Amino acid sequence: MVDTFRRRGLGVLWALGRFVVAAVAPVAAVVAGSWVTAAVYRHTADGLFYLAMLVVGLAALMVHVTVLYYGSARESVPRGVMAAAATAVLLGASTYGTVTPGWTDVQVRHERGVAVTGVVERRWSRGADDTGGLGPPPSYYLTARAPDGTRWTLETDPSDKHLEVGRPVLFTYDPRHEFRPTLGPVPGAPPWTVRTAALYLLCAGSLTAAAACALPDPRRPEQQPQGPRPTPK
Repeated sequence: MVDTFRRRGLGVLWALGRFVVAAVAPVAAVVAGSWVTAAVYRHTADGLFYLAMLVVGLAALMVHVTVLYYGSARESVPRGVMAAAATAVLLGASTYGTVTPGWTDVQVRHERGVAVTGVVERRWSRGADDTGGLGPPPSYYLTARAPDGTRWTLETDPSDKHLEVGRPVLFTYDPRHEFRPTLGPVPGAPPWTVRTAALYLLCAGSLTAAAACALPDPRRPEQQPQGPRPTPK
């Protein structure tokens, strides 16, 4: 009897552990990875940002695939439910991870950005055009001088003929120099409700997959406790 209760107690604890890990790991991977890419986007060049997006995206995808495959292989919930959970997880994770880095910058520029009209001093590019199509495409920039004499580097489009050297340019910068300046006036607040909805969708799919990981596997028959052996006569 004691062994039976001990075995069942360990089974409950193991199922609870599976549920917690399967529910927390996918959400934590997406949220933490998104803020890592946001920090990379803020402080490094575009090439490193795209590399960070690739690495973090692949790592998060491996976590999602592992949890979804384990829950689906147990067949504790219908396959249609697992397919819906997988769709919710992948859609919510991709949306949340994509919008967080850029929208974080937009939110800061909305809160404390300063819009000024400067003068274009120089236009230049970074990146090689002679890589045979193997390397990343070049990025185009301009250097603008603000009315107070400070100079700012902004990313631009080479086809924009309104930003020739000597022409006025309206741009918004961060007085704390934490985020890169951008062309145009102070932006409005980003639609954070979209990211919130993506997070809810991710959590709903993760909880469904976690339940599938925690429920008993119907393919494995439950072991019945053995009664006392008959005493030989």
